[in-house]
Amino acid sequence: LVVSAALIILVFGVACGEPQPREFRIGLVAPLTGNIPEVGESTVNAASMIVDDINEAGGLDVSGEKYKVVLLVEDSEDKAEVSAGKVLALINQQDVAAIVGPQASRNAIPASAVAEQFKVPMISPWSTNPETTRNKKWVFRAAYIDAFQGRALAAFSRQRLHVETVTVAIDAASEYNKGLAEAFAT
Repeated sequence: LVVSAALIILVFGVACGEPQPREFRIGLVAPLTGNIPEVGESTVNAASMIVDDINEAGGLDVSGEKYKVVLLVEDSEDKAEVSAGKVLALINQQDVAAIVGPQASRNAIPASAVAEQFKVPMISPWSTNPETTRNKKWVFRAAYIDAFQGRALAAFSRQRLHVETVTVAIDAASEYNKGLAEAFAT
């Protein structure tokens, strides 16, 4: 009888309490460990500041309804396979509405395939490889693509520095390096 009474009080106490704000869950995949942890740290700091500002202003307004923004951070470890796995986990286990990151093209390309498959919007802050968004409706980039950067660098070298001959040395394992070098050479 005591247990039943306690359960009734608990149920009515929860049901009669303040309504909980609805949540807008955003996944953030950033390299907190690996080769570029400073990139991940600054990304998380910036995203946290924006989320705090939105929530302090009453939340995100979606069609007149307020949502508390919840930021769910995952470490990509600056690895392609980990990045794709983290995006999958954010979608399937954390029920995110959108994903920010991964940053580097080498991580964003495989992660973008997962986001596209599950039709979850993803924006990479600085992936420059066109493969990140090629033939995708749900994936976006915020940075200029490699082809644009390579052409601009080549034009600067020729027009401003008056360089006619160059040698290009790259890290062939880096999608960014390869794409930029190809565009520069072309």
